[in-house]
Formats: sequence, structure tokens, C-alpha cells
Amino acid sequence: MRLTGKFPRCVVAAAVFALLAAVAKPVKAGGVGADTIALFPKETGEFAYADLKKARTMKWFPALQEQMLPERFRQFEKFLASAGVDPNTQVDELVWGLVADGVMKKQGATLVDPAKIDSITKIGENELTVLLYELKADLNAYLARIGPGAAVHTLGDVIEFNDRHREKEMPYFGQDMFLKAQAKGPLTEKEYLNALEKSRQLAAKEGIDAVIDQLKLDAFVAPTAGPAWITDLVNGDNSVGGSSTAAAVAGYPHITLPAGFIFGLPVGISFFGRAWSEPTLIKIAYAFEQATKTRRPPRFLPTTDLKT
Repeated sequence: MRLTGKFPRCVVAAAVFALLAAVAKPVKAGGVGADTIALFPKETGEFAYADLKKARTMKWFPALQEQMLPERFRQFEKFLASAGVDPNTQVDELVWGLVADGVMKKQGATLVDPAKIDSITKIGENELTVLLYELKADLNAYLARIGPGAAVHTLGDVIEFNDRHREKEMPYFGQDMFLKAQAKGPLTEKEYLNALEKSRQLAAKEGIDAVIDQLKLDAFVAPTAGPAWITDLVNGDNSVGGSSTAAAVAGYPHITLPAGFIFGLPVGISFFGRAWSEPTLIKIAYAFEQATKTRRPPRFLPTTDLKT
């Protein structure tokens, strides 16, 4: 489809969810001549619709298991095994409605299927290694500057403090990530440097950059994540996917805007691209924001109303 409208011509794409959109090169600022929107291959994000038995037969399942932390993967399996409405189905319908059938399509988007970031499933282990090393280094650097009157000055001090006050500080959860980070050495270690280089290669050169170059895109659009989850002191965070990993690991720009609400819980839409693409992303995001006017002021409710 080739339409005219207010969006700059751009490309949009996403991972994990059943949506990946891309938009072609701009003809002029502020106008979409023939944007190209590419659907993320359905099978990659199909866990949004699958039960556990079906999910275990699909190609993405082993890769997802390898990428996720064990405790989070167990929660994910429990989620698939349980009955009820999957919020990601509603997320796809909400955001894809805005992109494919709603605002962006009417403004001039053309759909292309597929536009797949294959490297995204290989990032997990290296990304976690980098996170643990940098968590320790950066937290130690911060705590060293907060003054002699502080109760803690290193990550090790924080761990000891939490252990001494376990009943108050950790009545529901432990500090597994702190312990894993504390076991890491300085940022000069080969394990860290290799993981950092590999992460950037997979997310940037072989990921976002490769797809943009191949399809001549300007940006990606996708659901940011599922709805904001309700606090669950038994199972912990209920996050079952998102589109932020590639840009975050690559160090590339990423803009998130309100897309709508599910049971009163906010859902975001993301626009991200390669290095130094901020001007293009701001144009796209601003045009989308002005066309939708979706944002509502926060209400700070004690819980959500599942009847709405």
C-alpha cells in the first residue's frame, strides 16, 4: 500500500512479539510517501497464543530457554500451563491495530513480511555476563562516592546488610543477581571484554544494522512489552517478552510512547534504530504521538480493575 500522510517515511521492526515493522527511506521530513512495515515472523512470537504443550514443539522454544534465567523460564512455563487470557494477545491486537490497520497505515505505511533479527536469540548469555560485571563495577563506583556516613560502600557491603536484615529487606525475594555479580572480577577481565564485544556484534552489526541495510529501513516499531504487571509476591515479575533488548545491548536510541491500555494497565509502543538515528526517531514518534493522543495522566491506583 502506498499512501500519503504526516509520518516521515521510515521502517519499523520488533522482536519476541508477533510484530516487526520497518519503514523505507524518507522522501522529505514530515511526510510518509510509501513506508514499509514488515511483520515479524509469526512463529517467533507465537508463544503469545500457545499453551505449554504446543510451545515445547516450536522452534523458538529451546532458544528462549537458553536465553532466559532458569527461574524466569520456570515462571514462563507455569504461565503457559495456566488457564486464562494471555495479555500479549491483547498487546499484539492493540499495537498492531495502530501500526497496520490504524494510524500508521492510514498515514502511508506499506507492510512487508518478514523482517527478522536472527541474532537476537543469541544475545542472552553474553548480555547477562556483561550485566553482572557492570552491575558490580558501577554500583561500587557509585557507593564509593556517597560519603563516610553511609552504611554501605560496596556491593559486598550491600549483600552483607541484606543478610543481616533479611526479615525486613528480603521477606519475599533473595539477592541472586547481587551474589552472581559479586563473584565477577574487574572490567579488564577477558570474560567481560569478550562478552561485551560479542553482545555488540550480535545486537548492532549482525542485528539492527544488518536488517536496516538489507531492507533499507530507517527505524523499527514494536510493542515495548506486555502491560505493566501487577505486583506478585509469590511468583515475582510477570514479564513475558519485549522489544528493548537489541537497542539496549547495541547502545542504540529507543523511544517509547503510550499505545493504549489493557484492563487499565499501560502498554507502550517503541521506535528504535541504528546509531545516531535520533532525529528520524523523534520525527516518527512525535508524528505518532500527535496522531493518537493516547497518554493519560497516571492515577496511582492500588490495583487494577479486571472488569474494565
